[in-house]
Amino acid sequence: MKYKCAIYVYCLYVPEYPAWTFSRAISKTFAKRLPIVVVSGGRVVARTRSHRLRSVNLGDTADRARRLCPEAVIRVRDVQLERTCWEAVLREINIVTPFIEASEPPFVNFSECSFPDARSLAIRLSAQVGAGKHRSVARFAALRSARGHVLRVRAQRWVPFLRRFEVGRLEELSFSEDMLEQLRLFGYGTLDGARRLNARQMEAQFGEEGQRLYEMLHPGNEDRIPLYVPPSAVERWYAYDDPVAAEPGMLEPVLEKLIDQAVDGLGVYRSQRIRLGVHAEGVREPRWAERILSSPQRTPGTLFRLTVPMVGGLLESGMEVDRVGIRLESLRPPSIRQSALFDERPAVLGAVRTVHRRYPGFIRRAVVNEHALFEEDEMALEVRAEDHS
Repeated sequence: MKYKCAIYVYCLYVPEYPAWTFSRAISKTFAKRLPIVVVSGGRVVARTRSHRLRSVNLGDTADRARRLCPEAVIRVRDVQLERTCWEAVLREINIVTPFIEASEPPFVNFSECSFPDARSLAIRLSAQVGAGKHRSVARFAALRSARGHVLRVRAQRWVPFLRRFEVGRLEELSFSEDMLEQLRLFGYGTLDGARRLNARQMEAQFGEEGQRLYEMLHPGNEDRIPLYVPPSAVERWYAYDDPVAAEPGMLEPVLEKLIDQAVDGLGVYRSQRIRLGVHAEGVREPRWAERILSSPQRTPGTLFRLTVPMVGGLLESGMEVDRVGIRLESLRPPSIRQSALFDERPAVLGAVRTVHRRYPGFIRRAVVNEHALFEEDEMALEVRAEDHS
């Protein structure tokens, strides 16, 4: 059976996205064994799907989450890691279609994709995918889909679909709880009832939120989803004069040199995702393995150490390799962080004390907020208390 790929707009949705990023970034064995809870500002913002976390709710304190599930891995939300993982999601989608709409997680729309390819994406990414004629239809379908599955909503099934769509699910689309509660009080428990309200009624009762919901329930003509432009990356390859045996000892010296060359191409940037490519003789496409780093790196020795464990997973007995490549992705500018300066150079402490005595308030202390959501809020400069005495 052949599938038409131009009819549907697809929407990929990753529930509990902050927890999903940690489950992708850490060891797969570790992630499968232990549940993950992500906190921000000391409160739970996401959890991996696990029966052991059934008593942990969004908004609970980190301490409560630890008490309810002592074996859970508690992680502070990492926006930079989330962005890196999202770039990996977009790259996966770009393998099957170039038509991707730039967006923030946990939703992304794409088109010109066959249904089997969309289903394969849902399985590989453990995501929910919806399909429909319009963007909003695909997004609603993604919310009702299941992990690893694609839910298609055809035009003739739109109204029956809305009859089974509870308004409570709109919270995942950032609609306020007040609006959802009002819809229930008016007797609109599903979106089919809300669909019968006209634009004036929706806007008068709910303002901008009502207008947004009305437009989603009554989609019109839409622009085509544009071509996706991948972010910058640094890629280096080495081609052997003659194919070599697929053994780590044969590949690692070349890999070390490739990483040195790639780091030179980074300039001032750092990389948070490494991809290793191995091209076997007689095969059309190279094999790839990747690793997401906990923080951006540009030190060749560190990158080499993190890349070496990936080599074995790409090799097979009897394989001969004719090319090896390294690709540094998710490039980030350097961020200024205070290190343990006084531990590394104790003599500096005396000099700093002298400056404090002669110029009170001139040197300030860096205070780190581990629960900060944005990078610019992670550190604040404060005057030392003794400077005011």
